[in-house]
Amino acid sequence: DGGISDMLPYLGRFLIVLMAIGFLSVFIWSARPRIYEDISQVFLIAIILLLVLGAAFLLRQAKATEYLIPIALASLLLTVFFDYQLAFAGTVSLALLLGGMAGNQFSISFITIVVGAMSIVAVSRVRSRSWIFKAILFIFIGYVFAICSIGFVRYSPLSEMAMAWLFGGINALLCPVLSYGLMVFLEYLFDVT
Repeated sequence: DGGISDMLPYLGRFLIVLMAIGFLSVFIWSARPRIYEDISQVFLIAIILLLVLGAAFLLRQAKATEYLIPIALASLLLTVFFDYQLAFAGTVSLALLLGGMAGNQFSISFITIVVGAMSIVAVSRVRSRSWIFKAILFIFIGYVFAICSIGFVRYSPLSEMAMAWLFGGINALLCPVLSYGLMVFLEYLFDVT
């Protein structure tokens, strides 16, 4: 063996990244073209996604569970800074990227879409600071449903699912708090409100 067959996994990952970024780029181009007129907004979107991808990479290197990846962070920040539609497109792109990073284990993609959607719903109409509590609840519910779905398909024991719920709960507590802190910092850095 060797030769071209050794290159195919790298080509596959490259194509996944290309399609994920292409999906988000085409969405922005067709639905939110004004974003391309302000390069700082493009950078803001990229930084938000890279924060989660960087955390996923570090957690993967540390052999930590996928349920600790702060996937809701991107959905929360994109919803607050832009809108729920762009946030969902960003969440789908992030789901594809995380699935590719995880060696084509697309359970993380499913989790990202479910938890991301719940995050978007939680903050789509932010009117007060109490959104943090609503986000914690919605994110945790998203984790519970996603973990149950995957656990039932895999015939996972209840103890394994309970441990995953614990990690999802930790993530549900941390993501809204982290996103609030990052919101303040990114608002200042990119001069957005």
